[in-house]
Amino acid sequence: MDRDSSPDLLKAGCSRSVHRAGAEQVVKRFHSRAASPSGPFALLDRDRRRAAREYRVLQALAARGVAVPRPLELAPGAAGGWEVRMEHVPDRAPLIDVFLGIRPWPAPPARLAVELGRLFADLHAAGVRHADLHAGNVLVGSGRPVAIDFHKARVVERPGRGFPRAVARNLNQLAAGSREFVTPRFRARFFVAWYRALPEELRARLGDRGTLARRAEVDGRLLRRDVVRDRRLRWTREGTACRAVDGLHAFATHAVSDTLFASLRGLDAGLHAHPDDPARRVLVVAGDADAVRRGWYAAARLHEHGLPGGVPLAVELGERAWFALELPDATEPATLERARADGSLERLAGALRDRGVAPRGTGREHLFVAGGRALLAGVPGLTSRSDGVQRWLAALGASR
Repeated sequence: MDRDSSPDLLKAGCSRSVHRAGAEQVVKRFHSRAASPSGPFALLDRDRRRAAREYRVLQALAARGVAVPRPLELAPGAAGGWEVRMEHVPDRAPLIDVFLGIRPWPAPPARLAVELGRLFADLHAAGVRHADLHAGNVLVGSGRPVAIDFHKARVVERPGRGFPRAVARNLNQLAAGSREFVTPRFRARFFVAWYRALPEELRARLGDRGTLARRAEVDGRLLRRDVVRDRRLRWTREGTACRAVDGLHAFATHAVSDTLFASLRGLDAGLHAHPDDPARRVLVVAGDADAVRRGWYAAARLHEHGLPGGVPLAVELGERAWFALELPDATEPATLERARADGSLERLAGALRDRGVAPRGTGREHLFVAGGRALLAGVPGLTSRSDGVQRWLAALGASR
């Protein structure tokens, strides 16, 4: 391998990283740094096995014409670990970047849904068993979508008894990872294209198509709810969601400057003009540390579910505990009648049911309206009870 190149970092993790190596190649490096009771040679062997697995899977899929990067070389890394060198697929971006609005849609959503369905049908037809299929592991752009990241995958020659279960798990993962970003119609187009592209002998093993599709929607919703709930802790630690501002007790999202944090810290509880832009609104919630922590986690979960509400800005869990949310322009406290206008409250309740969550024992003080749209902010917690939304509406006095 060419050791003189200086690849650009594309993606980094605690035990692997991906780099550009010139205009036409990508290098994926496996470099475990964690301590091992068996010593450094055990870690090196682990890196070799992970790199070799990715290389073998890419070889097998490329030979079958599946849209994956073509593997070029497997070799020990210059600084330890092991590396897989593969072709660079130009003009592509992760699908999750499209879902998040970071990149524009490379094709009309209806067409992209069909192309994605065919890609995943090709993967299943090739015998891929992948435990981590999600929108971050698909590249889209000019040309057909490309699947990446196979160090946890394997290829089996013939589907065994576990094939229907493995397929159902993949469909659940895909539904869970996309449901806040695309419409049910998009997911339906994906499913139909995927099912039609499967070989007949595989379709026969999956049972009724309608039952499989409905099950994926239900289980995908439950999986997404559980994933978002389990991710809440990342909002009170240094990481991708937040940065520490003042020791271990104060955190702010990465878009919040130290100056803005200081301004938020000086606000009393209640609805305020945004310190940086009077047209925007900020809600500050204060109380004891445990209540503030629960409210902050609830706000983060509502935000990750794409539900209408506040964008988390900062939290402090010290002697004076508080958190702050940014609300849409011209947000005002809502009366029940105003929240009901044009069916806004009903749409909010429907969105909550769709995500499988509901405010826990909240009252009207957490209900706001902006642009004729009802939204929630500052709720003290969330519940996953099946009757949670109806209980919340009853507490508002809005149930019929």
